[in-house]
Amino acid sequence: PVLARVAVQDAAVATSGSYRRGVEVKGAWYSHLIDPRSGWPAGEVASATVVHSDAVTAGALATLFSILSPVRSISFAAAIPDAQYLIVAANGQQHTSPGWQDLAIPVAPAPSMHLPVSLLSVPVKDKLWNPKQELMISMELARFEGRSHRPFVAIWVEDANHKPVRQLALWYNKPKWLRDLRTWYAQGSDATSVTSATRSAGTYTLSWDGKDDKGHYVKLGKYTICLEAAREHGTYQLIRQEMDFNGKPKQKTLAGNAEISSAALDYREKPNAR
Repeated sequence: PVLARVAVQDAAVATSGSYRRGVEVKGAWYSHLIDPRSGWPAGEVASATVVHSDAVTAGALATLFSILSPVRSISFAAAIPDAQYLIVAANGQQHTSPGWQDLAIPVAPAPSMHLPVSLLSVPVKDKLWNPKQELMISMELARFEGRSHRPFVAIWVEDANHKPVRQLALWYNKPKWLRDLRTWYAQGSDATSVTSATRSAGTYTLSWDGKDDKGHYVKLGKYTICLEAAREHGTYQLIRQEMDFNGKPKQKTLAGNAEISSAALDYREKPNAR
């Protein structure tokens, strides 16, 4: 779930943390960020997000705050009054700068997990998505020998008329190259995204809760899941898979390609709803 939402203008948002990149050794997770003072992986902070007018400064501070303890980061940030931050310690405790709340947008509370009784007797074509169900999307970004650019990736859902109803992910670094995601770009989609640590080659899982971009549950029926990837000095790839969301669990394995090695869809009941 989204941890926080912020509205920014003429500013950069950077996030660093150990939750996406790192390595597991004998059941213990180690960050990819190394504390130069000890030579060991950093471990006190799970995630650090910084908003600053300069993108390089935002990125540098996000990395620094992922290595220092929250207390030392807060002290350091005091000398940079125009830097706003959200630091999540390894124990889950959140630390924010005095000006963070000025940027924050309230995150909508989770909807009720129960369908109104009035919806249970309507025709299937008019029934809404069951809040107890979800679509899990798993995918693997291809690995390449030597150094290579990370791909831009867009993942979204289209209705039966191939109109976008929900943007699930948009991973990129420079907006001017978003047009390389030509199918996503041609739809005039919004570049609003979730800031997080960059994605390298590996396996990722996303979920669709059955809501559209306005936060409303969609009607049951056929929808198309789209996974698009484009990489500088690489290739352009698009995977489209239609699935009938009629309340009956089902799985589909998708054919991989040069950028997305494999992908699979799992329409299922949420584990915590069983």
